[in-house]
Amino acid sequence: MLTRKSVGAACGLAIVLGAFVIFGGIKDASARVNINLNLGAPPQEVVVVPGGVAFVPDQGNDVFFYGGYWWATRDNEWYRSRDYNGRWRGVDRRYVPAPVHRTYGTPNYREAYSKQDGERVPYGQWKKNGHKGMAQGKHEDKGGQRDKGEKGNKHGHDN
Repeated sequence: MLTRKSVGAACGLAIVLGAFVIFGGIKDASARVNINLNLGAPPQEVVVVPGGVAFVPDQGNDVFFYGGYWWATRDNEWYRSRDYNGRWRGVDRRYVPAPVHRTYGTPNYREAYSKQDGERVPYGQWKKNGHKGMAQGKHEDKGGQRDKGEKGNKHGHDN
């Protein structure tokens, strides 16, 4: 036999679940799980652009490195990982660093930076150099301080 208390609890639960479905709470929760982007072998080289963002130039995927993380976007969703072929986690767009957004937002960014301001660096050399371009690695003074042209981002994801 149903009591008022059990009917009220069932209605409350139905309202909460309905709100999740209507407002996308369940979708957002499922989008934040680990995924595998299947990027394949590490790239042969990266292009390092002013501001310290690196991207993979010869790949169909939009993959960037900045602030100690790899960043990738697919189908208007953003993901990040500590390792190129590591565990990727979904992140809200607002947590993607501004320099990554600027690079990605540059029309035909691969072509534009590969021909102009970008520095092509072999992947192994770039990784050995602390994820910096060859010219960028020279921008530190003897005290280890960065020059004024290298700034972090507002989210604290700085090298």
